[in-house]
Amino acid sequence: GHGRLVSLIIDSKEKIWTDERAEDIHLSGVDNLLVQPEFADREKISGLVKFLEDGTTLSEFLSQAQEEGLIITIGRESKFSKIMDCSLVTSSYKVGKISGTIGIIGPTRMPYNKLVSVVEHTARTITEVLSGIDKKRDV
Repeated sequence: GHGRLVSLIIDSKEKIWTDERAEDIHLSGVDNLLVQPEFADREKISGLVKFLEDGTTLSEFLSQAQEEGLIITIGRESKFSKIMDCSLVTSSYKVGKISGTIGIIGPTRMPYNKLVSVVEHTARTITEVLSGIDKKRDV
């Protein structure tokens, strides 16, 4: 009833009225990396998994990508030693106060042309969907 509604508003007021930035990192398909021949070395895969699990380091990398749009990082171009055997294709999206980065990480031999198209298309689609939601809120 009404008591629950008031409770929800009170519980969430800090997030509404402060400038707290919420960052969520969602990973999927990490198990696909485990079967790649490049990651047969336990040390390499261990370093990569630690990089992916360390929210601070991954967040630092993704926030750089968010400021620059589409980024292709191949192997040793990365400043993070744990992912120097990998490549990343990332692209950012932003609508109003909502922003994020989507990307693919894999071995350096991955098909860049195909993955750039997939990542750019996905970021564009997310932007369009969020824009539609944003416009409905304004009405």
